[in-house]
Amino acid sequence: MGVDAPPRAYRARALPVSKVAQAYPLVQAAVPGITLERWRSFYESIEHLAQVSAKRQGQDAAGVMAIEDTRGYLRGLFSYRVGPDLRHGATLTVADIIILDLFDAESVAEVLLEAIEVLARALGCAGVHALLPMEAEALRMRLQREGLRAEALVLCSVKPLSRMDGA
Repeated sequence: MGVDAPPRAYRARALPVSKVAQAYPLVQAAVPGITLERWRSFYESIEHLAQVSAKRQGQDAAGVMAIEDTRGYLRGLFSYRVGPDLRHGATLTVADIIILDLFDAESVAEVLLEAIEVLARALGCAGVHALLPMEAEALRMRLQREGLRAEALVLCSVKPLSRMDGA
């Protein structure tokens, strides 16, 4: 006869600078090959953008949110930015969505999605855009069940575009 484990509790909060290194294995699992330096640089650029935005608007318009359990272990994260959108007005764009919990991923996802909704409302956003990697099929389906729909395709270049001669 097995003993049921108590339900685990999670909370969402801004990722403090003191937990950036702790978040690295999570990030590395989602983005293989990323270095700790690149992750720190990304975090610092988001935090700088948040500081600049706060001075202009009186609130954070960018940041990194973490999902942690009651023991302080990170189970998920996402980055976000607020910006104008021609179709939707003020829009919260979330990216770098990472959920990494081998036993309770559904609960982590639930808290993460709730955090996105709360953040969008708090920042006065009329819409939410979620940028997902192509291989994130399960997450895409989950977001669609929550009411998000495919509306655009993002194409990426990892090097500057070269000019075409004669064009």
